[in-house]
Amino acid sequence: MTCTSLPSVLVLVTNQASCERLIRTGASLKQDGQAVRVLSIQPRSEAPANSKVMEHLFSVASSVGADMAVYYSDAPVETTRMYIRRYDIRLIVVGSNPSGSSLFIAELHSAFPNLPIAVVLPDSSVRWLEQP
Repeated sequence: MTCTSLPSVLVLVTNQASCERLIRTGASLKQDGQAVRVLSIQPRSEAPANSKVMEHLFSVASSVGADMAVYYSDAPVETTRMYIRRYDIRLIVVGSNPSGSSLFIAELHSAFPNLPIAVVLPDSSVRWLEQP
């Protein structure tokens, strides 16, 4: 079920200040008529962790006109799937760890193979996951 909302770019962030670059990249990739949504899924055991960092990310999201939500869940892939199904998501922006591999990103790509995923590398360059 998709609720009535603007088509959106979904930016997935952790509780690290460096995720500011992901939010800014997501805002730069949105097209006219699209919104930017920022989503952070934190383990339940960390609630509420790094409140100063999260406040900073909320501020950055607000500065680019994005909505931001924080969920506390021990099932991040399933929670992200639920969020994507709820909103009209057209593009996902994620960060990459230094090794460049992520089980989370692989599972997300597998669940939504036709949804473009932009992976922001540590140097802020963007790598696009191939679609089938």
